[in-house]
Amino acid sequence: RSHREGGATVVELGDLVSGQELRLVLKVNFPFGQDGRDIAIRVALSDRDGVLAGGGPSPWTYPDRRPNHLQPRDTEVDREVARLYAARVRKEAAQLNRAGRYAEANAAMQGVARRISKYAGHDPELNALVAELGREQVQLSRPMAAMAIKEMHYRSSYIERGRDVQGKARKGV
Repeated sequence: RSHREGGATVVELGDLVSGQELRLVLKVNFPFGQDGRDIAIRVALSDRDGVLAGGGPSPWTYPDRRPNHLQPRDTEVDREVARLYAARVRKEAAQLNRAGRYAEANAAMQGVARRISKYAGHDPELNALVAELGREQVQLSRPMAAMAIKEMHYRSSYIERGRDVQGKARKGV
């Protein structure tokens, strides 16, 4: 969950358990600016007891356009974003299937699979996700059992909340 406080966006992570790993994906849009100009973004982590308080402005420099577009992608970020896209479309497609809107469920799944495949390159994990979405697309394009729809919806909800497909907290190794 998130909400606005003044000029800030506050993202609430909720309760965490010892050793839990949580990956947070944030999309930050900066206004147009001049190449080389510095601006600041503040990212801070806090807790109810103040143990984690801190975090000041982090400088960010508008990159030169050409070198920026040529830099390599961060595969770990791509994978996490793809997992979130897949979870969202699965929930959406499950709801569409339940409503008997099979063509729309099919189109939604196909669209996200196509989007992920554009940046998947040769990454085996991203390509496996695209293939999995393709298989699920076939399932969702025709009537499914109510229990299967519910299962897909809840598994996707767990993933969106940073948990594994059984709903358990992801733990670091």
